[in-house]
Amino acid sequence: MKKMLTAATILAMAALFCMPGKTLAAGNDTLVVYANGPSLDAVINSDTTAAGGQAHAVYELVSLDTTYLYTGIITPRATEFQLIGIRGADGRPPCIQPGILQNGSPAGVFATISQPGSNLLVKNIYFFGRDNNNAWTGNPLFKLTADSTTVRVDSIVVDEVHGQPLVYTGVHDNFFVTHSIFRNNVWPNNFTSPGLLGPAYPTSNPADTIVVDFNTFFCHEAGTAGTGGFLTKYMELNHNSFVYNFEYPIGNYYFQYFTNYKIENNIFYGAYAGAVTIHRYFTTHVTPLQPVGAVEFDTLTAAMDSTFDPADTSSPNLRWLAEAKRIAVVRDNVWFEPKAITDFWTAWNDTASTADTLITPSLFGASADTFFAHPDQWPGFQRSGNLVDVDPGFGASFASVLQPGATAGVVSLQQFVTEVWQGKIKTDEWGYQKQIVTSGNWIPQWPLPEAQDMQYTNAQVKSTSTDGYACGDPSWFGPLTAVKEAPAPVATRFNLSDNYPNPFNPSTSMKVTLSKNGLMSLKVYNVLGQLVKVVDQGFKPAGEYTYNVNMDNFASGVYFYRLQQGTNNITKKMLLLK
Repeated sequence: MKKMLTAATILAMAALFCMPGKTLAAGNDTLVVYANGPSLDAVINSDTTAAGGQAHAVYELVSLDTTYLYTGIITPRATEFQLIGIRGADGRPPCIQPGILQNGSPAGVFATISQPGSNLLVKNIYFFGRDNNNAWTGNPLFKLTADSTTVRVDSIVVDEVHGQPLVYTGVHDNFFVTHSIFRNNVWPNNFTSPGLLGPAYPTSNPADTIVVDFNTFFCHEAGTAGTGGFLTKYMELNHNSFVYNFEYPIGNYYFQYFTNYKIENNIFYGAYAGAVTIHRYFTTHVTPLQPVGAVEFDTLTAAMDSTFDPADTSSPNLRWLAEAKRIAVVRDNVWFEPKAITDFWTAWNDTASTADTLITPSLFGASADTFFAHPDQWPGFQRSGNLVDVDPGFGASFASVLQPGATAGVVSLQQFVTEVWQGKIKTDEWGYQKQIVTSGNWIPQWPLPEAQDMQYTNAQVKSTSTDGYACGDPSWFGPLTAVKEAPAPVATRFNLSDNYPNPFNPSTSMKVTLSKNGLMSLKVYNVLGQLVKVVDQGFKPAGEYTYNVNMDNFASGVYFYRLQQGTNNITKKMLLLK
């Protein structure tokens, strides 16, 4: 929270307001930047020390009456870089949009992060992808070229950004995207491009961690958190609303390679509305024709298997040993396709040639079904509580996405699908109440026009999640309150308590203490050392967590429960007596 200012300080600041191009240092590490001066890239790139380093680590944006422009690429010279907006009383965040270059085109990439081990934080910013001539750029916002970079994006809006917001070429980068809104990100003649994040072609480097929680993807064209055919160690999608996506709402193309995967409490509404033609299927898939879904898996490649226990690498059975250690939890998600979309699919297939027939999607594709059907080979794969063909009941105005827009070049989603699969797409777009830049001091509409109709009405959907929040992105219903399993203040040591009661039937509880943020797992094994239950696995902040473990479907006997985080691990014994 910003500190109270004295009267003298306020008068001094008022004088600075009258001097275009000035910025105000708010502390040793923070620089306040106003939108009435040089472009944002000019301010940040020129903010250097005498030795040529970055003078400040935090850049605070405060202007709300006009947008910040950029005409070049921001290139931080330090590993710590934060871009923080200060919201207005009505919640409006400061807005950034591309400036117009000398050749008349909009500016491209917003920032490049090139320092290895960088930490990037972007919070409370509205990114609008059109310039003051209403032209859009197809470039990413942030390009990560360094290894082991950590990106934290929180409470931002990305609107009309036609390229991927985040692309990377580094190795072992980490992404945490939370409480954000991605809307109307459509690239007409490159319809697989505007995803959330992914490796920049032709990069094939793996990401370490991708966490995408409490976000909305509304009229967001392609994959939101996919990594193509490249390995991700941990991917989590929790409490996201996917409303009207053209293609695959989760992953890029077909394959999903991961070691640990969680998809929980999401809403898929009108997702994958563009389906896929048989012709395109065989240009992006290498498996025989089969049903496709938002959730798809594939076995790891031989090169990826080495990411697991090094002790297994010399085993002739390495491939299956690695597969048995993978984790996939898919639970309490909601899938629904509006009748207007399913009717469109049916009508298309009644008249299309064989090559153009649409393979209509579902929540689970055939490959995912195979993994869940073989717990002997994939004991870490679990799914439960998913609602299919259950309508959340979004507001009536969302039907406008399926109708021609009032603006020239804005067509219905079905018309867009038709133009794409007939090879006629050029400049037409689709979306929801797309905003038009009207003047040099334009600012985007606030509150967002979908705010009311995102508050869906189905009580079952509101109560189906694993943690007590409304399913999907619950922030549309008001400020979020604490979840059922909130961590205590940061712990000082790694610990696993004795379970209580012990012996037990059928449930017992134990407390986990994590001394640092990171990936963790709590698993149960039988006396033969076989994994029988994954209690929890994934990224957790430091703190204390209490788990209730139900063993109702297991036989009486001795079991071992094991907590692991990095090189730390603790194993304890418990006794189930029925």
